[in-house]
Amino acid sequence: MSESWTRPSPPARSTLVEWARLLKFFRYYRHYGGHSIIEDEFVVALAPDAFTRELGEQLLARARAQGQAPHIDTFDDRVLIGVTDAETYSVTPRSLQASIELESLLTPLAGALLEPPIDSRHCFSPTHHPELWAEHR
Repeated sequence: MSESWTRPSPPARSTLVEWARLLKFFRYYRHYGGHSIIEDEFVVALAPDAFTRELGEQLLARARAQGQAPHIDTFDDRVLIGVTDAETYSVTPRSLQASIELESLLTPLAGALLEPPIDSRHCFSPTHHPELWAEHR
């Protein structure tokens, strides 16, 4: 990244409400601090026993085919799946579309999805930001 690069502004509240309406499982997560080059992403978490290698391969292949830089991180209590644009390392309209499409692979596992995917106010989920979900119901 060039020295003139500046961090993109957080999404507007109306955008967050729209994402809450459009996404069943993925949640918006804004990275703060740390050493990650990822600015923000859509994330979802599964119970570890529900995640399979085949599912991981399908998720990665579909996301990459749509210009995303997906990642899968395994922890003791969850498998975290993230989707962010491969060029900007931030959420773009392509990231939103990819996340919507990836949700079709996750629908059969809805009972194994963990909410919130990341326990942080920077992860915009019904747990930490219920007002965003209430606005579109």
